[in-house]
Amino acid sequence: MIMDENLVFSESQDISGNAGTNENSTNEIYIPRGVDHKGVAENDRPNVSGRLFWNCIVEDTDLAAALDSCALKFELYNHSATGAVAGGSVIDTVDVSVEATSNYPDGSRVFSRPLPQGQLAPYYEVKISRATQNLSTGKVTMWIGGPIQEGQ
Repeated sequence: MIMDENLVFSESQDISGNAGTNENSTNEIYIPRGVDHKGVAENDRPNVSGRLFWNCIVEDTDLAAALDSCALKFELYNHSATGAVAGGSVIDTVDVSVEATSNYPDGSRVFSRPLPQGQLAPYYEVKISRATQNLSTGKVTMWIGGPIQEGQ
């Protein structure tokens, strides 16, 4: 699988930590709006809507909780300026439950979701929260690109 480095939120980002804490992706992504032949921005975002996916895989270390049911929340933020998490809006959320005996081993797909349809701002960033139970180990790689299947 080939990824554009400009569309990578994080690569092998360690997301382990205590319940009740969170962190942001290591990178913020900028996807400019498409323009017509006169340089005028298009409203339907043909380069994004329905064609690009928010992807997340486990990389280098299994996701494993100290106790069962570590609730992870991945939130995709969108904003018209930098600092999407600080000043933007959540446009998609994925909730994941991690068990003590890893149900997300190294190399597994956590999710692959299409970006929402419609008008989107050009800046994207991810916030990862650990709501319940500590996450003992876990690294993820997240990016925007084509859809992925399990095992890719």
